[in-house]
Amino acid sequence: MWLMWSMRLLKNKNKMGKKCELLLGGITLLYPFLIYYNRDTVGLSSLCLIFIATLSVIRAILFKGKDQLLISISILFIISALLFVSPTVAHLFYPVIVSISVALYFGFTLVFPPSAIEQIARLIQGNLDDKGIDYTRKVTFVWVIFCMVNAAISCMTILMNNEKWWFLYNGVISYGLMGLLFSGEYLYRKWVLKL
Repeated sequence: MWLMWSMRLLKNKNKMGKKCELLLGGITLLYPFLIYYNRDTVGLSSLCLIFIATLSVIRAILFKGKDQLLISISILFIISALLFVSPTVAHLFYPVIVSISVALYFGFTLVFPPSAIEQIARLIQGNLDDKGIDYTRKVTFVWVIFCMVNAAISCMTILMNNEKWWFLYNGVISYGLMGLLFSGEYLYRKWVLKL
């Protein structure tokens, strides 16, 4: 997810768009901490969700991407529905929504190339040969699977009805697993494939 934000930041020349992207990225990263340590504050979690959804739509408008606008409006709709149906636990679903959104976006790029990881690779190292394109498609697929499994585990932590476990997984473990996947893929690419 941070890779996608970084990629958009590199592409975007709009200062306001960059600030919005950094703010949304920072809030997403800190979200589990904000929720866990303010869980007794009435209305804060709903406010966080509304703020994130609004910022997400503003970001999509600033970046003028139809796919980004569609994803952002979908997130806004899902968050609104969750707040309406179950305001007491709606705030816990944000990590699930983010994981599913990233999985859908990455999956979409597999159907309609270039893949998400190929886009990032081209920003970093320019042109790719057929072997590189094939490899980036496989890595994108791995991230789709990872994000779907991450969403399922995040959802299970909600169903467990234990905010400490929710915080531990969504605020610590999932970020650690993302880091392991990212660094493991990087090491594999550099040492084994020598790309």
